Amino acid sequence: MVDISKIDENTERKKIEVFLAKNKKASINQISEGTKLSWATVKKHLYYLESIGRVHGERLGNSIIYFFNGNGQWQKKVWLNSNHILFLDTFVSPFGEPFIRIKEAKKKEDRWETFGEIMITKDKIKDIMSFLDIVQKNIQNYGGAKS
Repeated sequence: MVDISKIDENTERKKIEVFLAKNKKASINQISEGTKLSWATVKKHLYYLESIGRVHGERLGNSIIYFFNGNGQWQKKVWLNSNHILFLDTFVSPFGEPFIRIKEAKKKEDRWETFGEIMITKDKIKDIMSFLDIVQKNIQNYGGAKS
């Protein structure tokens, strides 16, 4: 038997994603008006979409502006275990600058919770990649690590 509530939620989420993809950025109020979904429904789905890396929210003044996270072309999920994941994805800031986001999320009960995230600007990617290359080649020498 098909769970109708799941279909409705997926349809509502898709409406939000389509709206953000067309408009590039919007507040909860703008999304609510544009999709004809209630403010509470939009907020609930934005929480979920943000936790899985499909949208990105940034505080601008007294509002949170949400951005659609592209078409998924430059996204990667790194599963640390079945309840712990890193999302790696790319964004363009409101100032037009691209950056990489690494977000850590853990599953609690039936929902994902974000525990932290970092943003890396394009001018720092090379520094980080150089460091990771050194670490990868030498991690076995790190104090007490097993080969």
